Amino acid sequence: MKHVTTRTAVIAAVIIVLTGATVAGAQPLYDHMKCYKVKDQAKFLAEVDLTALQAEFGLEHCKVKGKAKLFCIPVDKDVTAFTDKSKNGIPPVAYDGPEYTNDRVCYKIKCPPVTVGPTQITDQFGTRNVEKFKPMLLCAPAVKGVPVTTTTTVLAANGTPCSDPNTCQSGNCVDGYCCGLSACDICESCAVGGSEGECTFVAAGTDPHGDCPAAVCSGDTLYTNNTCDGAGTCQLGGPVSCAPYLCDVVTLQCTTTCAVDADCASGAFCSAGMCLWQLPNGSACGASNQCQSGICWNGSCGLPSGESCTTGSECISGNCVSGVCQ
Repeated sequence: MKHVTTRTAVIAAVIIVLTGATVAGAQPLYDHMKCYKVKDQAKFLAEVDLTALQAEFGLEHCKVKGKAKLFCIPVDKDVTAFTDKSKNGIPPVAYDGPEYTNDRVCYKIKCPPVTVGPTQITDQFGTRNVEKFKPMLLCAPAVKGVPVTTTTTVLAANGTPCSDPNTCQSGNCVDGYCCGLSACDICESCAVGGSEGECTFVAAGTDPHGDCPAAVCSGDTLYTNNTCDGAGTCQLGGPVSCAPYLCDVVTLQCTTTCAVDADCASGAFCSAGMCLWQLPNGSACGASNQCQSGICWNGSCGLPSGESCTTGSECISGNCVSGVCQ
């Protein structure tokens, strides 16, 4: 059997390591830069401060001589042949770097001398030491053609005056301010002084949104000028008495006519379309509903002396003793 020489085996191992990361059908990895020598129309001089990611390279103040020397593009690399010519032999290493997405334009630079000692580095061609560092090129991100400009709209925080919800981070413009909620509850506002941008109770006696009803009926009383109470609910305003009439819950006004006694306030009766107060005992009457006692006896409200009674209010005298008006 024919033996494979050591050098041949090493070369074969190198090829396997350097190409092993690339498999048929695998996605390309653009982690290398291929640079072209170019002739540049630009001509400028510039001074720049360069802060290195690695601390040992520090901060350098450099001069840039403006005429691009190289134009570099991201590429994927497959090694198809490799011969190690180093003195002691440097074995290859399987290593991939971060993928590039931008082109680069490289310029000559002149910087103060740097003090960086021999440094061990590793790439796909092996691990070894490099030394005698001297700044030479500055490579800046570039794009072919003219870059597309984009406009970034900074949205306003809550509490910022607004007229369009699309200008607010929250997407809500309430009461003239960017607000945390799309709508505030009853008797709340996003424009309360000192709390702009938050739904907060409005002050007592106010109703900026008209949340409270203009008028409320309750029996024979009409409440108007209703406002918020400062705690998120409505409070009734000043009462207006409609007695002896009722307050109409439909029109929210005091009624002025009646058809039956039920159209009148408690203690009143309907007579000829008008509400009248019931009469005290001893007053002339035509029906019991006209009397406070509810008794019309022989044309007079209340019971005379000697008549049977249950309470003193039934008697003209006001006294009911042992079931008899006195």
